[in-house]
Amino acid sequence: MQEWRAALERARESDRDLRRFGASSHRYELRPPLGEAAVAAFEHRYGARLPEPYRAFVRDIGDGNAGPGYGLFPLGVRDEDVIGDDIGSDEDLPRLATPFNATEAFALTIADVDEDDDDAVEEALAEYCDPKWIAGAMFLNHYGCALRAMLVVTGPLAGCVIVDQRPEQGGIVPFDRELARRYHGDDGNGAPTGPFTFNEWYESWLRGLLNT
Repeated sequence: MQEWRAALERARESDRDLRRFGASSHRYELRPPLGEAAVAAFEHRYGARLPEPYRAFVRDIGDGNAGPGYGLFPLGVRDEDVIGDDIGSDEDLPRLATPFNATEAFALTIADVDEDDDDAVEEALAEYCDPKWIAGAMFLNHYGCALRAMLVVTGPLAGCVIVDQRPEQGGIVPFDRELARRYHGDDGNGAPTGPFTFNEWYESWLRGLLNT
């Protein structure tokens, strides 16, 4: 992870006018790291241990800012305060101890209902947007248009990154090579074939920066 600082410095030097997407928000700068005590206190409060790659990042490297999209959220940030919508917030952090159900979440689609039936439409949207689908995961960032990456904290996919694309009716999906190209401009060289871990996700973003 320490080499990421050097990569960020190279990216900043090549983008002094902050023209890359999201650069004017994070300015290639990291917030100070939290240290062990603050991370442990967060875990104790919500009853879940952070996956180690991300845990080491916020403990030793930086508590967010420079990162994909408009930058990394600080640990436990209230997502509503950052992007202004209501699919999830720090009020849902107590759900971190509940294992993320990838089978159901990745199969999620909005129900096909009669568009003229207002009650049915409202009910279908409420079910589709229910925070229960992201239990066991926490927000990492947003890419704009309320599309956000999330880190799975508990469950079989703990440590992997997913993307909540429900605002564009794209469901909840694992972050993979296809999304690396879409969101990071990463050509996939050296990228894994399956769901990306936090480290792989962040390095994908750095590759996209340094290849532009």
